[in-house]
Amino acid sequence: MADLLICMGSGKGTWAYAYQLIEAERWDRVFVITSPFFTEKIGLRKPHIHVLSFDDKLTVDQLAEEYAKQLKPHLSGDVAVNFISGDGREHLALVGALLKLGIGLRFVHLTPHGVKEV
Repeated sequence: MADLLICMGSGKGTWAYAYQLIEAERWDRVFVITSPFFTEKIGLRKPHIHVLSFDDKLTVDQLAEEYAKQLKPHLSGDVAVNFISGDGREHLALVGALLKLGIGLRFVHLTPHGVKEV
């Protein structure tokens, strides 16, 4: 299938959506990007799901650098990305990091008819 990158922030109701998106497809790997506070609370424990924790106090540039450093060994080609959760700083840093790594982006979302690309 493909790899999925999904931000998990503190938005109410977004975690349920994120869990449904993760379960809706047979993703090769799932990378959940969150803050250290939420890392313990996520509860996603499957071999193909990787929770990456980042300090939410970092600047956008620092965050982008950290994202690139942690994701570079794991990604190649195109990845599916979902931003239903998280904040604009995280989203901006992630898009910047992925583009600098030469990763193609496909934005996806969950609909009543399954996962759709935007």
